[in-house]
Amino acid sequence: MLSQGFTPLHHAAGEGRKPAQVKSLLEKGASPDKLCSHPDGPSTALHQAAIYGEPKSAMLLLAYGADTKLRTTQLLGSSSSSMTPLEVAQRAQEAHDGYDAGGGGDWQSVIDILRLAEDADGLASIRARVGVRQVRPEAHSSQAGGGSRRVNHNCATLFHYTNRAAADAIVTSQHMMRGGQGVAGGGIYFARTPADARRKSQGGSDACLQADVWLGNPKLLDAMDHGMNFTTLSREGFDSVWLTCMNGDELVVYNYDQVENIKRVG
Repeated sequence: MLSQGFTPLHHAAGEGRKPAQVKSLLEKGASPDKLCSHPDGPSTALHQAAIYGEPKSAMLLLAYGADTKLRTTQLLGSSSSSMTPLEVAQRAQEAHDGYDAGGGGDWQSVIDILRLAEDADGLASIRARVGVRQVRPEAHSSQAGGGSRRVNHNCATLFHYTNRAAADAIVTSQHMMRGGQGVAGGGIYFARTPADARRKSQGGSDACLQADVWLGNPKLLDAMDHGMNFTTLSREGFDSVWLTCMNGDELVVYNYDQVENIKRVG
């Protein structure tokens, strides 16, 4: 039974101790940053994972874009000032000897994971642990005409919605070309799940494409940048954009050779 005001994701990440359910809910489009309406104050599912010392759930939430900077006042029965998930985990670790979390938690692992998520490389490694494939140099290229790709590490299976005619043409040619404009410039935009891709799609987009996308070193972007392009990214040492300012993550690449093995899945 859900605690008052908690969503299924809040419950699974914290008191429920069900990382498999956390993963299922996230894949179905649950927002990792939704605030609960608990009487003691709002919190995110990541705060709940921190309170209960649940590293697997914390890692999943971070991989799906949970914001580590959001604060809560709903902590351990305390009237303390608002805290981030990391601060919550640190407070819980200090108090765990006298705090009954229903079976014990691993707060140090949660703290380590949250600290790891503080930079782009750490976030990339977290995504890899929950299913993003890393370093696949021997993979064949399915690009028409062959040739070598310019990015050869950090490959993720991602999803994109478009109309049926465009989807058929893309699958046939194995070329997905960048658009002329977008919130992160003219790129090729993907989501982590089919449900998320569908939610973000434009009217008339009724076909789902799955592709292997070579992200390389992604730049975390928490604000719109309509002028972003691959030249700018390369000068900064990045290969793609991980856009976090939208309603759910978007992953953006700017070259067709970063996208391969394209197939229609819906």
